[in-house]
This record gives sequence, C-alpha cells and structure tokens, in this order.
Amino acid sequence: MIRFLAFILDLIFPKICLGCQKPNPEGNILCRKCLENIPINSGWFCPICQRRLPAPENPCHPKIRFVLAAAAPYAEKAAQETIQALKYRQLENAAKDLEIILKKYLEKTKIVFADWLPEETLILPIPLHPKKEKDRGFNQSWLLAQACQKILTSQYPEKKFHAEKNAISRIKNIPSQTKCRNYEQREENIKNAFMADSQKIKNKTVIIIDDVFTSGATIREAAAIIKAAGARKVMALTIAKA
Repeated sequence: MIRFLAFILDLIFPKICLGCQKPNPEGNILCRKCLENIPINSGWFCPICQRRLPAPENPCHPKIRFVLAAAAPYAEKAAQETIQALKYRQLENAAKDLEIILKKYLEKTKIVFADWLPEETLILPIPLHPKKEKDRGFNQSWLLAQACQKILTSQYPEKKFHAEKNAISRIKNIPSQTKCRNYEQREENIKNAFMADSQKIKNKTVIIIDDVFTSGATIREAAAIIKAAGARKVMALTIAKA
C-alpha cells in the first residue's frame, strides 16, 4: 500500500531535480547529470587565506594548526541546493547525494591523502545543541561523518576509522551563524560554544566534518577545542567551501 501511494504521489507531484528544476524520476535530490557536473576539488586549502594546497599541510598560517579539505565549491548551485535541502528542509535523502560528492573528492585525493592518514583516525561531526538537533530531527554533520567513515574504510581497508558523535558537544544554544552580519559577529557568537572529551581525543588524528565552510568561525573554534584536548593532527572536511 505504501509503495502504491508513493507511486501515485510521484505521478501527481513528480520529483524535480533541485539543480536544473527538471523532472527527476531516478534520482534523490539531484538528477544524474547535475550530480556528475558538480566540479570536484583536487587538493586542500588554508583555512585562513584559502590558498590551495597540493598536500594536506598548512605552511602559510601554521598557527592555525589544521588544514581544510573541501569537496566542491559552494557557489555551485546543485551542491548548494542539496546542502540546504538537508540542513533546512530536513530532506534526509539529500545526504545520499552529498555522500557521492564526498566519495568523488576522497577518491580524487586518495594517493596524497594516504600519506597523511595514520593507522587510526577519529571522525568527529560538528555538533548541534541538543535542543536544535531535537527540533531538526537529526544532525546533518553526523550523517556525513558516518558516510565518511564508510568511504574511507572501503578506500583504506588496512586502516581504522571511527566516527564518534559525542567526543565534542555543543554547550551553548546560540543563534544560527547565518544570522550574524559579519565575520566578527560569527567569531563572537560561536566563542566557547563547544566542549571536548580529552579522553577520546588525546593523541588522536582527527577529521572534523561539516556540510559547508563559509567564514570558518565554527570549524576554527571546534578545531581549537580539539587541539586543546590533545589531538595530534586535525583536518576539517566539508562538502563545500564558500
């Protein structure tokens, strides 16, 4: 009965690709063409000046002590619409398309990335405040962290990857960063918003994962907390970079 009702609804309200706005009977959020046309980055970035780096190192601003990995440009409409569909419209199947984007990026950077990865790596999502996660129904970064663990495990079967939801937590229920008017407000808004469990993080190599890197204030705050908790190396991995 459920499948029959879904079939009827698809006839009355056909699925539309968020990228090209054309009928999309076979896809999730994006049609195959739009998904394939998303440009995929081939390197890493400095999280301050956003200079492209050929390897996961950060020589231009070493005090930051983490490097940015971003799969695609946020200016790409198809990627942007898919991220927003997951984040703001609670369309969880959008995570499947984002997983494909992430997989393409990790495959493209696989050879160089292998030298950065140790025997064991901890994958941490940017946490939501419990109230906000309850209202949304899920944490999109946790869905991406689980996808990342699956992809990396298949690509590097000789290494261990563990997605951990509670190694960092959000202790302040702050307004959304999108409501801040400038960089300074974002920095102040996110300040002291996180707490880290040093027992889970100390001496670990950590990949922080989030959906999009815009001003970078949220990820920089999380990375600072993770480093203070004793992490050995830190990388921020996002689906897109503004």
